[in-house]
Amino acid sequence: MELLRPKAIAPGMTLGVVSPSSAIEADDLEKGLAPFYQRGYKLVLGEHALARRGYMVIEEDRQPGVFGFGSSVTYTFKRTDKPDSDLRSYERYMLSNIFGNADERTLDSLRYRFYTIISRIQDELYREVVNAGFFTANPERVRQGWAGLGIGLIVLAVMSGVVLLGLDSLFVEAVICLPIALGIVGIAVTVASGAMPARTA
Repeated sequence: MELLRPKAIAPGMTLGVVSPSSAIEADDLEKGLAPFYQRGYKLVLGEHALARRGYMVIEEDRQPGVFGFGSSVTYTFKRTDKPDSDLRSYERYMLSNIFGNADERTLDSLRYRFYTIISRIQDELYREVVNAGFFTANPERVRQGWAGLGIGLIVLAVMSGVVLLGLDSLFVEAVICLPIALGIVGIAVTVASGAMPARTA
C-alpha cells in the first residue's frame, strides 16, 4: 500500500489557518503565527462562519513593535446591519452573546465570556440536528440515558451479589453467576453508551 505524503511546505507558499473554535488571546494567536510570517509564508486566516455570511466583520489591527519586536495584533468583531431572523437558534444565541448590546467587540473582551455559554449552544445544536432529522432524539440525552442504565445494572449486580453471598446454601453457588453476568452487561452498556444515538442519515 502506497503512503500519500503531502507536498512539503516552502517559504512563499500560502497556508490556510483554521479559526480556533473558542476565543483566544490575540497575543497567543500572534505568537503561534509569527514563525510562519518570519519564514516568508503567506497566511490565510479562516473567517468565523457568521462573518462569511455577512452578519459581522472581523478587522485585524497590527501594531508593529520597536525594531520589529513586540508587535501586537488586535482583532475586532463588528456587527453588520444584516438582520438575524434567518439564523438558526444557536447561531442567533451565539451572535447575541458575542455583541450583547454593543456594535463591536474585541477578541480580548470575549476571553472569559464564551466558555459560560458553550453548554447552551450545545443544547441548541442538538435540538437543531434532531429537528433537521439527522438524529431521532437528542444525542446527549440518549448517551446519558444509556450510561445511566449501564450504571444502574452494575449497582444492581453488586447489590444482588452481596445479598446472595450473605446466604448460606448450595442454591447461591448456582445463581451467583447471574449478578456477574448482569455486571458484565452493565459495563458493556456503559462503555457503548457513547455510540447509542441513532442517526437517520
